[in-house]
Amino acid sequence: MKYTSRQRVLDVMFRLLEGEQFTFNSWEDFYGIEGEKEKARRRKFQRDLAEIRTVLDVPGSKTQLVSQMQNSSFSKRHAVYHVKNKTSAEDKFTYAVTIAQIILGSRALIKKERDQLLDYLSENMDRAQKEKFTEYLKIPKYGYIELYEKTALFKKISACTQAIISRNILKFAYKNANSEITIHEAQPEILYFDTHFFYIVMQHAGQKNVRVYRLDRIDKIIKEEAGNTKRNANHYNLQDQRKEAYLIPLGNPITFKFKCRISVLTALNNFPISEVIHTEKNADPIIKVTAREDGALLWLLSQGNNVQVIEPISLVRKIREILKKSLEQYED
Repeated sequence: MKYTSRQRVLDVMFRLLEGEQFTFNSWEDFYGIEGEKEKARRRKFQRDLAEIRTVLDVPGSKTQLVSQMQNSSFSKRHAVYHVKNKTSAEDKFTYAVTIAQIILGSRALIKKERDQLLDYLSENMDRAQKEKFTEYLKIPKYGYIELYEKTALFKKISACTQAIISRNILKFAYKNANSEITIHEAQPEILYFDTHFFYIVMQHAGQKNVRVYRLDRIDKIIKEEAGNTKRNANHYNLQDQRKEAYLIPLGNPITFKFKCRISVLTALNNFPISEVIHTEKNADPIIKVTAREDGALLWLLSQGNNVQVIEPISLVRKIREILKKSLEQYED
């Protein structure tokens, strides 16, 4: 297709807005610019960019045209041009503070790695913003409490992320809660964070179901080799697991009902697959939940007499037995 100057400018702008990137060479090849000296073609390229900037730089615009070299002179032959969203300094500061608070609330990192992340968030701030950022986080940072098992994670995150991207198999030593080490060999599928810990989902050869490991308990990666490149990571539904799991993704899925004597919203927030099925004046609301049994039990038992499981009878009996054994430990 032969483009007029106006058509070419509009086409380049729309492509940039859709996320494409352009260099002089890719622009020249795509639009078939020929028959002129290189210097003239480069001037034409710059005129196209100047017109696009004029459109994007209107007051109130949320986007701007930028290059990786921040300089669009003719001598920068390999500059890559793309469109990015404008973000105000105030918004950037707010985003950094928000992320910092999440980091400090996670307890997931040793203090050295925590500080590295906080430094990264503030590295592009001016002096005044850095001082404000440091002062604002002084109390939250002082209140940071490391987990009992202090483990550096950045190298493990990097190694597992690369294995996922490359579809490689890892042979690794894994330390369980009793500090017993066993050797495993599996292909990592997904790395995710949930309630203080990073977890990695792995597929073992010849097994249908995946297994979930805590990243901090991977003691050592012994070997890495090519895995199954045809596997589709989407076969594992992380969203479904998050809906079913409270605290730990263990146990079989179970549907149960309980009387709720605490805030109904508190209960519903802890169990994403839940609903209030019965409410009457002066009566305890009844909530129906689907979750993984072992994780659900942790929450139910922690609520004492503020919750009362009524169905299924198998879960009622299990809770009764647990409480009976607990009571026996404290009897004279």
